[in-house]
Amino acid sequence: MRVPSLKMYAQWFSAFGMLCAGAVIGAAVFMVIYQHNMSELLKQNAMLEDQRDQLMEEIEPLKTYRDYESTLKAIEVHIDSLPSRNPPDDFAQREIKKSVYEQLKSLIGIKVANLYEHPKLINNYYGRRILPNINEKDYIVEIETVVILYGKLHVWIQVEERTE
Repeated sequence: MRVPSLKMYAQWFSAFGMLCAGAVIGAAVFMVIYQHNMSELLKQNAMLEDQRDQLMEEIEPLKTYRDYESTLKAIEVHIDSLPSRNPPDDFAQREIKKSVYEQLKSLIGIKVANLYEHPKLINNYYGRRILPNINEKDYIVEIETVVILYGKLHVWIQVEERTE
């Protein structure tokens, strides 16, 4: 009994090898695209969770103080960036806004008349602060403008990266 020679199947082996190599390369490209889409979804999910948490925190005092017209019911923080400075990235801006909001949220429920009588209260309360370790950088935050409109405190802050 004769054993067939492998020379007849050499072309088939090379074609099978190319097919396998193509499948591996295709799977790698698919995984790169899938991973990129997944990381974008995770970023978007984190942003939406932050928005949800912020809205839930805004709802609580509105429920509590809805019958009082002259109390501070909500706080909104805005970052005012100058074009000459490098503004922080979106993730750092969200973390800075969250940190400033957390430090100012104790003002919710205070009568607006008290803030009008003492206009420097918020600036003295918060002033110029250093926020450490946000996205592995330190930032200097300073309140620029404060406006109270319909029971909502709007705070504009200046943010710059701390250099030592």
